[in-house]
Parts: sequence; structure tokens; C-alpha cells
Amino acid sequence: MIERWDAVQYDISVRLSVLGRLLDESEDPEICRHVVVALIATLQTAFRGTIISLCSLDAVYRERAAEKISERISIRDALAWIGGTSASFGEIVAHFAACNSLTDYLSWLDSLLALNLAKALVTVVSEYDQRNGKADAVPIIADVKALFSDVSEAFRLRHIFAHEAASGFTLTKEKCQPLFDGVKNLIAGTNAVLWGAAYRHLPLTQREMNEHAYKEATRARQELDDALDAAVASASSEIFLLI
Repeated sequence: MIERWDAVQYDISVRLSVLGRLLDESEDPEICRHVVVALIATLQTAFRGTIISLCSLDAVYRERAAEKISERISIRDALAWIGGTSASFGEIVAHFAACNSLTDYLSWLDSLLALNLAKALVTVVSEYDQRNGKADAVPIIADVKALFSDVSEAFRLRHIFAHEAASGFTLTKEKCQPLFDGVKNLIAGTNAVLWGAAYRHLPLTQREMNEHAYKEATRARQELDDALDAAVASASSEIFLLI
């Protein structure tokens, strides 16, 4: 089974596309305020989806996540968070993990992946370029320092717009565009780092997906054959005893 939160990745992609279109088609500063708030919500969704995906992938990530949580969580609190329904360990951790700043984002992913994400983002190239071994691949992020500045500003403005009227604050399209690009590229860069680390053994290209599907089908067919053989053997033994 491929343990990834694919539905969330699709949702993130759609949301970024919609927000990008809003920014392209409107000069209204009010739209820019909306875009910033929605951008950070999208980044937080990507953040929590990554935590769930990693915790579902391997016990080592669950152990790192558990070490990252310093506060004690009661069963009653956990049930209240998830509304009394069943939830995975990763989902509980993702609910608990704060992502209210770039520092929060980097701290959690550094701990889970056991690497320095800021440094990894400097040279990371597309996951497809990684998988295909492209020699002259261009890094996804041209200037990580500038990107971090833009993402930090997006977090700052989101806090203002989400919690204050700030009627005298005007955010122009020209100032909003770098914030949008920064968040979008941070998500893309993080995904590329994940595919070079935690996900490197998972199928990515169409050929790899086809091979993976074939292996899974072959394994399932063999399990079915084994079960049928065992059933036939058991039935034959019972008939023999009856005779």
C-alpha cells in the first residue's frame, strides 16, 4: 500500500490554482487580503498532511513525532479533538502540531525528517528530475532566503487579517504576488525534499506506478491461490475422515 495523503495533495493543488487565478484576475486589495489568509490555511493543510503521511509511513517517524510533543495529552482531550471518531496517531499529532510561523513549520519537519530543511531547500530539484537523474536540473527555489522572508511576511499578514479589522491596511497585488509565490514554492520544495528522503522508495513516475500495480496484483493473486489451495486441502481432509 502507498501510505500517502494523496487526497490532501490534490486539494492543495486545486486551492493554489484557485488563489492564483483570483490574484491574476483582480486588482481589488480586498481579494489580496483573502488570498493571504487562504494561502496560510493551504500551507497549514500541507503541513498537517505531511505529518500524517510520514507517521503512516514508518514507525521511525511516529517515534520522532512522539518526541516532538512535550505536553501530556489526555484521552478525553484527544477524543474531543476528533469528535469521538477513530483517528490515527498521525492525525492526532497533526491536530496538536502548531504551524503559526515559518519557525514552527521548519522545526517540525526538521525533527520528523532528521535533516535541515532550510539547507535541503537550497539545492533540491523537482522530484521527477531526481527520479530521472537529470544532470542539469535547476533547483526549485532560486533564493531560499528571499522565499523565507516572503513566507514569514505571509504569516504576519495572515495574523493581522484573520484577527483584526485593519481597515487602514492596504495590500496591493504587487506586494501579494511574492507572498503567493513564496508559499507555493515552499510547498513544492518541501514535497521534493520528501521524495528525496522519506518517499524515495515509493513509485512516482507512470512506469514505476505501473510496475508497483503489477507487483501488488501478482502478490494478491498468489495470496488468493494459496488460500484456495489451503481450502481445497482442508475440504479433502474432511471428506477423507467422513469416508
